[in-house]
Amino acid sequence: MFQQITKKVASTALFAILLANATQAQNVYWGAGSADPASDSIGRFASIDSTLGSLGWSPNTNATAPYATWTYSFNGRSNAPISSSWANAGATGAITSPSIADGAAIFDCDSISVANSLAASAVFGAVLQSPAIDLSAAAGKFVAVKFYVNYFDFQTTTFDLEFIPVDTVGAAVTSVNIRNITGQNGVRAAYNGWVIAKIPVALTSNAADLTAAKVRINYNGNYYFFAVDDISVIDAPAYDLSIGVPTVGNTLGNSFSTLRVSNNFSQPLSQVSAEDYGFGAKVTNRGAANMVAADNGRLTVSIDRETAPGTWTNQVMDSVALGNLATDIDSNYTANFTNNWLPTDTGYYRVTYRLAIDSLDGNNDNNEAVQFFNITENYYSKLPTRADGYPDYTGRSFPGASGTNVVSEFEYGSMYYFPAGNGNIRLDSVLLRLYATTVDTANFMNTVNVRVYKYRDIDGDGRLADDPTANEAVLVALGSVAVSDITTGYKRTAATVIDVNTGDEFFFSDTTTYMVSMDQRAATGLENPTGTRFRGFWFGTYRINYGLNAAFFNAIPSPIRAAEITNAGAAASNEWNWIGFGAYQVPSIGLALSRVVISVDEATADQQQFRLYPNPTGNQLNVEIALDAASNVQYMMTDVSGRVVRMAAKQNIQNQVVTFDVQDLAAGVYFLSVKTNKGTTTQRFIKE
Repeated sequence: MFQQITKKVASTALFAILLANATQAQNVYWGAGSADPASDSIGRFASIDSTLGSLGWSPNTNATAPYATWTYSFNGRSNAPISSSWANAGATGAITSPSIADGAAIFDCDSISVANSLAASAVFGAVLQSPAIDLSAAAGKFVAVKFYVNYFDFQTTTFDLEFIPVDTVGAAVTSVNIRNITGQNGVRAAYNGWVIAKIPVALTSNAADLTAAKVRINYNGNYYFFAVDDISVIDAPAYDLSIGVPTVGNTLGNSFSTLRVSNNFSQPLSQVSAEDYGFGAKVTNRGAANMVAADNGRLTVSIDRETAPGTWTNQVMDSVALGNLATDIDSNYTANFTNNWLPTDTGYYRVTYRLAIDSLDGNNDNNEAVQFFNITENYYSKLPTRADGYPDYTGRSFPGASGTNVVSEFEYGSMYYFPAGNGNIRLDSVLLRLYATTVDTANFMNTVNVRVYKYRDIDGDGRLADDPTANEAVLVALGSVAVSDITTGYKRTAATVIDVNTGDEFFFSDTTTYMVSMDQRAATGLENPTGTRFRGFWFGTYRINYGLNAAFFNAIPSPIRAAEITNAGAAASNEWNWIGFGAYQVPSIGLALSRVVISVDEATADQQQFRLYPNPTGNQLNVEIALDAASNVQYMMTDVSGRVVRMAAKQNIQNQVVTFDVQDLAAGVYFLSVKTNKGTTTQRFIKE
């Protein structure tokens, strides 16, 4: 449920049934599925002696590390030990190609790095080239290379399908970016499914030139793994509609993808507004022919709400005609619901994008994308939460410094829009994920500051100014938390903040954008001069994409500020990067809010006499109230997502202590609301 966007990939069993439809029953000229048993074995990597060479594949190394090459694999997954970084990040699956029992080919960077004790920055590269292919029967046609791929990315510069059509010295190589087709690239991007890569130029009409074509897989970068299986050359489908999924980049221009619903996964119902909700997608026709309006191509957007566990009830649906869609051209479509739909209830929502066409579609695997969001009572975050109530994470980040400089300040935050702060939405705490790695224990800075800024677009360019002295980010609240455990691994913590102007609790204003950041500073650097040991935490991050939002409505990104110093101690740089580590990455930050509504002045006195103890607690929570006059009292306990976990009601009470057993609750932040005849007040407590 918490996966941000997923692509529809059928199971292996289903592929056996749908194979004819998925390829439009195209001719298989060579490779997996060919009528020629030898060609079929080559495409399936059905190696008798478990080598690629015996099948005619040439795994040629083109990197500085001579041992980096494509190898035969029995299961299509990395052989790196379970302690390696890709395994820790959750990429534990193997390729699920139909013929995986025969084997596959893999470029296993992580295993190579571990086996040779190489640094994470080691760059590898190699080309996996097929034996000669006779494509004389395809003279004058457009062809495509179909294959199954499973990968887990980090910082790959090249992952291309290369095609040499003619047996001529110096013949041009046509390259197709595989990750552009899957839509999954960048740090910790993963994909496991079919790819149909159309060769963008027609083959020569001279059959004699096509007797020794080559197919190549070219990889370069670092690291984790890329596996391929079931390679074949087929007729290019006339139409192959593809829906966009998250891409990467450090500017919004190259981060276009399926439109994010709002700028946040978790958003309080009180802050829902039309200003940052929209639905749409990037659509590409990867087939060989231009699609016309008469083909009736369409994008359907359906929004469902989870009304019971596993039960989804449709809220609204809309369809957009695609019209004329030229081959290999990205086109952007948005759905404008006629009733200007916005969520009106808390709970989980599912948005499904589907492509359809009256004509046959070459590959049905890339026709659907699904994304989720959560409307909460009192939790605001770009991320979902984990079971412990703290924001999710898929990795950790730390900025790099120039040359021999070191990072002296690391501040990373996300921006949140409050259309209806009303002065009664209180920031109770900021929930954080941190990571300790290769710790310099003697010099470790274990205190993390939390800073709340009010954003002012002084220059009118719609983004945070790089220069901190431009005063587009005005500090309005500040807090800190000390983390005692600095052993290697992820940490969770919560910090409270105070209003820097009043010295009291902080409340949000109307129609205002705020940035909430986690910040660490060390005068001598948060890392040692060699960058091998660290004196401060890395910050937890989650892979997500809000890039497309800027094209249609307010984009609320996640800026980063990294100050550098030289080894001599001189200041080298200090500036904001308004899009942070890229549109595909956000820090693991969550805001625990409460709405303070007091109906009459006397309720203030009641609020002061409402006490929780012990706080934090591991087993029991006592709630003590002392009212000026007897009242009916209702107690309600919720987690940060707004889910009610405890309730109680008492009649005609003036002084009382109620005890709740909370031993079975997951560790995290919770809220206890007390409602009397004079109003409702809420306090926060922490379950250890």
